Amino acid sequence: MLDGEVAVFDEQLVSQFYLLHDAKPAIVCTPPLLMAFDCLWIGNRDLRPAPLHERRPALEAAVDGAELILPVRRLATDGLEAWELVKECGYEGLVAKDGGSPYQAGESRSWVTDLLLRSKELVRETSPFADKTARLGRNAW
Repeated sequence: MLDGEVAVFDEQLVSQFYLLHDAKPAIVCTPPLLMAFDCLWIGNRDLRPAPLHERRPALEAAVDGAELILPVRRLATDGLEAWELVKECGYEGLVAKDGGSPYQAGESRSWVTDLLLRSKELVRETSPFADKTARLGRNAW
């Protein structure tokens, strides 16, 4: 069992959430894909109690060779370096998880979401990691 979300990608191969609701065929360059965040079960084994750094290889093995399922991309382990890449590439945002944390459904103190919101006239950054980095530590990314 995987945790993930459906995404489509534009001509720069950047996922654009709004395209799922308002598809413009000229800029949608992929079929809908499942972007897998985590692997929760393999066969009859519950992986949720295992730390993320053990679940990630299970995720990669589970989706290896799948045509319409991809693991989400991992960025730099340094949070500020990862945030700069998010801005440079025009990604929608960043989710940072503590590599030693077990899986938890819903919100958790062991992961942080920061979004880079874009519109035609506005680019707004959420505060990049302000007090959140102290909660997770440098090696959370």
